[in-house]
Amino acid sequence: MDDLDAHLDDLDDALAEGALEAAAAALAAAQAIDPDDPEVRYAAGRLAYERSDDQGARAILEALVAEIPDVADPHHALGRVYEALGMRDAQIGAWLRVHALDRELDEAERLVRPSDEKRIARVAEETLGSLPEELASRLSNVAVVITDRPPESLVAEAFDPRAYGLFEGPTDGVDTFAAPTRIVLFVANLVADFGEEEEVLDEQVRTTILHEVGHFFGLDEDEVAALGLA
Repeated sequence: MDDLDAHLDDLDDALAEGALEAAAAALAAAQAIDPDDPEVRYAAGRLAYERSDDQGARAILEALVAEIPDVADPHHALGRVYEALGMRDAQIGAWLRVHALDRELDEAERLVRPSDEKRIARVAEETLGSLPEELASRLSNVAVVITDRPPESLVAEAFDPRAYGLFEGPTDGVDTFAAPTRIVLFVANLVADFGEEEEVLDEQVRTTILHEVGHFFGLDEDEVAALGLA
């Protein structure tokens, strides 16, 4: 690993921990080596977004996707920026591009193996089975569905194409809707971000299942995040 990659890895770790000053230091070190490198510019856009500099992030990322339109990550980050700015149509356009590019990559590289699907399904079942009986009994009719990525029709409604899971249907205690309740896990998204280490993947599957279970019991996104299940 060269110094540039090491600094970018440090930035990734710092952003994951919410350590924005450490991330800024890592970015400055990377920029000192090659400020024009696309990965460095992408990192600058991400840091600007995390610092709530949405317009600054937008400028960086729009310039980047114009130069490298076939790379999905900057489009995804730009979609998040558009979401923060309330630019729904632009957000959907960026995320539809991500959806198309990720699909192309799936077909080219066969990212998900049958063993990944089986493992994720098993961990999901174990997670639900580990819940207290008073909760598990209320989840008895909630199906867990395994699929690759969100469908294009859902992304076209501003759903994140790289989401790990989705809750659909009526919540606990609501029986006025005909649609069944289900939790959907998006295997390709999980494997793409966490598939290098089985233990890390397992933990993210557990977090995702519990996140969606939280929605079943009526918690909104902020309340789920407050429980550490974002």
